[in-house]
Amino acid sequence: MRFPAAYYLLLLYVTIMLKPLLPLVNDSLAHFFAEEKHIAVVHAKYGACHTSAEMASNAKDDSNKNQSSNTTGEEFSVHVAIAEFAYNIIQPSAHRQYFASLKYRLTTNFLAGNYPPPKFTL
Repeated sequence: MRFPAAYYLLLLYVTIMLKPLLPLVNDSLAHFFAEEKHIAVVHAKYGACHTSAEMASNAKDDSNKNQSSNTTGEEFSVHVAIAEFAYNIIQPSAHRQYFASLKYRLTTNFLAGNYPPPKFTL
């Protein structure tokens, strides 16, 4: 694990995103690990469709939390500052293309013959 904080934040984000499905996961785990106790306690009290009722109550609570706190009924405007971009589209001019062998010519000429290398005396 290179960045444990990133994994914790990812786990927190996934948990928040999948929060509406947690009653289904909880019910399936309860049916898998403790089926007799779950049926005797939860299904006897809330019935066979207890997960849908729980999900509906969670959705109702979430919708009540997300309502606006503006109780006066007056409209208010929201000002958002945005950056204005000016796009200057300039067509590039046609440049002449040179090959490297033509542009960078060597100033010395090479002899076209097989000659021995120079001898250095020390």
